[in-house]
Amino acid sequence: MIDLFLKIGSSVCHQLGERSLHLGEYVLPVCARCTGIYISFFISFIYLIFTKGYRGNKPFKIRETLFMVICLLLLMVDGVGSYIGFWQSNNLLRIITGSLAGFVVLPFMVLIYNFSPQYKNDKYIFKKSFHIYLIGFIAVSLGALLYLGVFDSLYYIISIVISLGIVIYYSSIFCVIIKLLFSKLSDKYIILISIIFAITIIMVVSYIIR
Repeated sequence: MIDLFLKIGSSVCHQLGERSLHLGEYVLPVCARCTGIYISFFISFIYLIFTKGYRGNKPFKIRETLFMVICLLLLMVDGVGSYIGFWQSNNLLRIITGSLAGFVVLPFMVLIYNFSPQYKNDKYIFKKSFHIYLIGFIAVSLGALLYLGVFDSLYYIISIVISLGIVIYYSSIFCVIIKLLFSKLSDKYIILISIIFAITIIMVVSYIIR
């Protein structure tokens, strides 16, 4: 099972040991930054399912958009800045910036998928504006607690969540691409095909890398 987690993780991450979190004696399937990203991706997915936000098609409010862009920029600034050598990042900073960026990506993809210039777009993805800040707070809090070792006994659960986050990530990309190419195709077929493509890509990439 652990090997399966690592194979799935290798499809999206370099998996450098010094940049990864360890839960007890086990290392997580992806680095600290990717851990934050894909756990947050999963959290965002759960929110969209339970609130039916996945049906949303109305552009975000300005303050929501600004907040989401800032979350993405923080990840980019930390990643690029540490890579160039402006400063030395650490796993706490990596998982926090990853957590902030991860939960905003899926709502953007949902908007791209559902928005139609030909029809009325009147359904918000976030039912209440404060929801976006609440999700961000939850994502960052979980990331920080994970870094502090609070969930050391939950390696398998955390790894499953990360793995599901990766599958959802790939699937959402394929959903958007297929929707743009075949706009008249039924949503259920788009989702099914996207999941198949996602699992195939993960298997192929992980096989090549590992």
